Amino acid sequence: MTEFEIKHGLSQDEPGPLEPVEIAQQDDTLARTGNTARDQEMYAAGIRTGEENAKHNAAIRAGAPGASTVEEKPAAYLTLDEDGSPCMLFFDVVEARAYCEVGEEPEALWRRPASAAGDAQDALPPLNADLIEILGRPNFRCGGIAARLRADGQDIKRKSEHEQAATIHFLLGHYLKHGTNWRETAGSALDAIAAQRKGDA
Repeated sequence: MTEFEIKHGLSQDEPGPLEPVEIAQQDDTLARTGNTARDQEMYAAGIRTGEENAKHNAAIRAGAPGASTVEEKPAAYLTLDEDGSPCMLFFDVVEARAYCEVGEEPEALWRRPASAAGDAQDALPPLNADLIEILGRPNFRCGGIAARLRADGQDIKRKSEHEQAATIHFLLGHYLKHGTNWRETAGSALDAIAAQRKGDA
């Protein structure tokens, strides 16, 4: 070994028991995932935040439906564009303020109070075969019912989407009022319209 090698730590000898070898750890995250270590950290932080939000939302849902457990705090904040139209939605007021003009405040959005017993339900019933039959009715199967509803005095434009909307609205109303008997009650109502039309003729 030369003096130069000794001076600069370039020993070619194998390390002895008192001479440990230190290998510099290299970040191979980019090679493994295509992301930098910082990207990976941000992704993990996002996952953690999402899990925390899910737990928080579950805790709110466990309370009264439609009501916030934190009455005095808005549920979200809305920023507006130059025309006053809704622009961006935030769940953190500090973040929302960062997108407002100086001196402006984001609009606070509050949870609506829980409906009192006996009020109309806020949620749709669970999707089942009856609802799929009603809500999934193609427009070409709505013309006959729409014609009967027109004969009963409803103002329905002669466009397929208007006929479909009127038909689904009619059938859904019978389902919500009569449950699984909606076919019979809707059919009876349509038969009554046809009988009245024959009587008027």
